Amino acid sequence: MKGVPEILSEKFGIYYALVNPDLALDVSDSALFRYLGLESLPGTLFLADLFYELIGFDDDVAAVISGSRQEFCIPTINRVTDREIYFDLYLYHYPPAGRAALLVVKDATSEGLSLRAVQQRRNELVLKNQELISNEYFIRTLLDMIPNPIYYKDRGGAYIGCNDAFAKFISLTREEIIGKTVHEVVERSNSFFFSDKDNDLLKTGGVQQFEAPITGLDGKKSHVIFSKAMFPGEDGGPGGIVGVLIDITERKRMEERLSQLGTAVEKSPASIVITDPSGRIEYVNQKFCDLTGFTVGEALGENPRILKSGHHSREFYEGLWSTIGAGHEWRGEILNRKKNGALYWEMVSISPIFDDGGNIIHFVAVKEDITDLKRAMEELVKTGNELRRSNETMQEDLQIARRVVDALIQKEMPVIDACAIECIYRPFNIIGGDYYALRALDGGLSAFVCDISGHGVGSALFLSLIRYLSGLLVAECGYEPGRYLAELNGHLAAVMSTYFLTAIYAHVSFDETPLLRFSNGGHPHPIVCRCNGDISYAGDNGPLVGISPYMNYQTFSVELAPGDRVFFYTDGLPETRNREGREIGLDDGLLNMFERARRGSLKEMMEAIFEEMDRYRGDRPVEDDLLLIGIEIMKQARGR
Repeated sequence: MKGVPEILSEKFGIYYALVNPDLALDVSDSALFRYLGLESLPGTLFLADLFYELIGFDDDVAAVISGSRQEFCIPTINRVTDREIYFDLYLYHYPPAGRAALLVVKDATSEGLSLRAVQQRRNELVLKNQELISNEYFIRTLLDMIPNPIYYKDRGGAYIGCNDAFAKFISLTREEIIGKTVHEVVERSNSFFFSDKDNDLLKTGGVQQFEAPITGLDGKKSHVIFSKAMFPGEDGGPGGIVGVLIDITERKRMEERLSQLGTAVEKSPASIVITDPSGRIEYVNQKFCDLTGFTVGEALGENPRILKSGHHSREFYEGLWSTIGAGHEWRGEILNRKKNGALYWEMVSISPIFDDGGNIIHFVAVKEDITDLKRAMEELVKTGNELRRSNETMQEDLQIARRVVDALIQKEMPVIDACAIECIYRPFNIIGGDYYALRALDGGLSAFVCDISGHGVGSALFLSLIRYLSGLLVAECGYEPGRYLAELNGHLAAVMSTYFLTAIYAHVSFDETPLLRFSNGGHPHPIVCRCNGDISYAGDNGPLVGISPYMNYQTFSVELAPGDRVFFYTDGLPETRNREGREIGLDDGLLNMFERARRGSLKEMMEAIFEEMDRYRGDRPVEDDLLLIGIEIMKQARGR
């Protein structure tokens, strides 16, 4: 029958030994020592020697031996079996001091190994986590170093990561992107296209590549090449998508510009030729073919000398090549020959094209057919010579007409005691279209003012007729202004169809109450400046003179008083324009001008009006004849 020590050791792994006050062990119980792997035992074994033999003497052992610590777990090696063991050590001291102690060893190998395994696993997990953190930092740093936008999504379409380039491309922060779907980071106008492409990739796997435009939430439009691949999940199914973007926006713009440039060159109305540095033709556009008759195939590889006409000298072409060979543009006219032998003129501009090293790699010639222009210039020169001769003749005629008109224009005003008369006349050009005639008539004054349509020799001849008729009609109906204009209209309409005129005829009587009677044929209204300060227009317009016979003209009457002034003028005054093209006008222009100038004598007033017109016009040239006639009723007859 087994004793208690055997049962304790076999069933519970508990071993013990007695320790005397000298800390020597009772070695009679060999089970403890076999467990520890100690077979050969000395006669006396001290506790300190035991522990030194097993684990080395340290502070923990010293603490147990001294009694300051009762227990601790010790790992060691069974020297017999070479097996790693763990045991709990207990040393119980019996008071009073100096009495024997009980050493108890409890096997804890399974727990120790499990604990160590757990600790080892914990250490492995810590290392693994550190490795993952390190790998994640490495991968993120690596991705951020890549200039292309990169992103990765879960299989639900939510972004789980991206590099800095992608965040900048989308114009969002990384934090604003993570967890969002494509519908939340780009305009929804094309977000569904991208989500559909993602779903196709998750179904089929592999790699997906395509071009597509993309518009960010900030409205920025780009054109991108998408390269995407599916990565597996832990369950073996689709884990998500990783994508790389290549921004080709600038390339697309360049391609579009190049396409536009190519279209412009091909459709250009100018003939375009591109050669290599030696002059061998590399490109011609359709205009070149249409103009010369050579096809593209016939022109390529040839020298532009296929167009040579023989008109220009060798020195001419040497100068051309010397200029462009030195890297400069050459411009000039060249007479060339078409495929069918026909000659044609071209205005040619030839420019060198350089590479990055400054070497000439091409010459570009832009040529415009000026054959018709050259013929037109020749005709123009011929016509110009003829016009010059004709102009010389016309100038002679104009000088004659000028002398005729100058002779017809009244220089001296009639002298009438009851009134003062002043006249300022500035013809527009060498032959003016305005005419006036003032005559003393039985103590009164007759005044005729007109503006003839047109200028030149024809109007001068017409003016001669008007002068004759106006003088003739004064004798017949000088006291009846309406009849005067009606008779004048009848005569002119009967003999003239090209010219007409605006006219006003007036008669002023100087009886006890001076009276102005006048008739208006489409002419500007006369202006009456009263001595009390009132200024107004008088009468109304009638029909133009000379357009159609049998016209009626109304006579208007205005009573005058000493100091009143009456003004007749042509439309050159109110139609005077400033540098912005605005006319003086009548109501808020000409009348105000008369109001500001009314101080002083009649002559001073009229000169002030012309000075103000000159200031208003500024540097704008005179555009019409300017005529102003003023009549002032005297307070008393001059000379009395």
